Parts: sequence; C-alpha cells; structure tokens
Amino acid sequence: MKTLNAKLLEQFLNLVIKKLEGEWVLLGGTLIPALGIEYRQTVDIDFVPAGEMTNKTSLELMGLAEKLGIAVESINASAGFFLKKIPDFSERLVSLKKSKSCTIYRPTLDLYLELKLNRASPTDLTDCIQLIQYCKKMKLAEELKSGSKFLEKKDRRDILRYFG
Repeated sequence: MKTLNAKLLEQFLNLVIKKLEGEWVLLGGTLIPALGIEYRQTVDIDFVPAGEMTNKTSLELMGLAEKLGIAVESINASAGFFLKKIPDFSERLVSLKKSKSCTIYRPTLDLYLELKLNRASPTDLTDCIQLIQYCKKMKLAEELKSGSKFLEKKDRRDILRYFG
C-alpha cells in the first residue's frame, strides 16, 4: 500500500471538499499529517461521516482515493465504530476544512485522547503527544484545558507532563 504523507492527504481532503456533501470526521493517526506534522508515515485514512456510514458513502470515498492512486482499502472506517460509542462526540469536533456543501472536522484534543488512549499502542501515545504539542503551538487554550482535565480524570500522569 502507498504510504500517505501530508501532501497526498491534503490532495485527498481537497477532493473530498469539492466532490462530497455532508459532514465528515478525520480521525486517528491520519489527523497528525493533516495538521502539517510529518513525524511518521501511515497507510490508511481514518475518515468517517459524522452521520451514518452507508455503502454509498464508502464507495464515494473509495472512488476519490482511487483517483489519487491511493489503494481503496486505505479508507478505514473502523475508527467510526469507536467514535459513535461516545455519546457527545458531535459536540467535540472542530472544523478543519469547509465548503458550501461539505465540512471536514477533527476531534478536539480531549476527544482524540479518549479515542486513542482506549487502545494506547506506542504509536497512539506518540500521536497524542504530537496533538498536544500542536495545540500548544497554536495556543488552543480551551482544548489544552479540556485535554488536561480528561487526562487527570483518567490518572494519566505519563501524558500530562507534556502539557507543561
């Protein structure tokens, strides 16, 4: 499978904004290069509709990936399974890209931490640290505050130290 870098991911997201309608969420490790942080490569795009995933939406995404030479199996909707388990997830999304008919969201820091730390592989932990550093760099005080509260509640001092 073709590895995805920030440039290819940007092309994919721009194509989504032009060709699709509705609300979408970019999740997982794919979010990090979409924010311009290239510290590792990934082979999948964790991308789901904010609403219901249908066969039609899956095929539309695969078609866009194929246009860019990205393997259709790179479209990974499994993150949506975990996202939809969180009752208030839709209130914890931030607009990443927007057109008249389409909006792509990213999770807030606390939602991202909640999704990633349930599994907590070494790569997941590093992704969390990268997003914390991004929020600090961009001075996203509210996200840092909610992320810090989430980690305190979960007693994750190992990650809390990156907020300092």
